[in-house]
Amino acid sequence: HLNEQKIVRKAITDAERKMNKDVKNTAMFKFGYSLVDGHLEKVGNYNMEPPGAFRGRGEHPKMGKLKQRVDPEQVMLNLS
Repeated sequence: HLNEQKIVRKAITDAERKMNKDVKNTAMFKFGYSLVDGHLEKVGNYNMEPPGAFRGRGEHPKMGKLKQRVDPEQVMLNLS
């Protein structure tokens, strides 16, 4: 599976790569900054992990459990 993904990633043309980079930059400028007390601050991490199996690190007690999808109502930003 990983070799197939590597082949697919290398087969992307330069135009597709540039388009992917533009989409990523647009999302970064839309979600990656916030206005705090009149100053523009960079947000540390604005991406959410997709639902799936929790991998964890080391001997984590929740390893192998399924993660649920996060709804927008469940998200709280701490920008202090």
